[in-house]
Amino acid sequence: MAKKRHLFIIARAAQGLYEYLKRQFAGRLDVNVVLDRRTGERRERPDAHVPERREEDRRSPRSDSNPPPSIT
Repeated sequence: MAKKRHLFIIARAAQGLYEYLKRQFAGRLDVNVVLDRRTGERRERPDAHVPERREEDRRSPRSDSNPPPSIT
């Protein structure tokens, strides 16, 4: 049976907790304590929306001589 391992990811704002846990689990190979490395929100912000690049409709306008198909 594989030995269980533990990973503690500590928020950057909790520096004291990080240091405390590092001391408590020093020398334990089955415990890893790390600071959260994320720097920002992963979700896309609403203001980050990129507008559509094309300015006009790509379809050709339909002329009266070429009406849309219909079923009667």
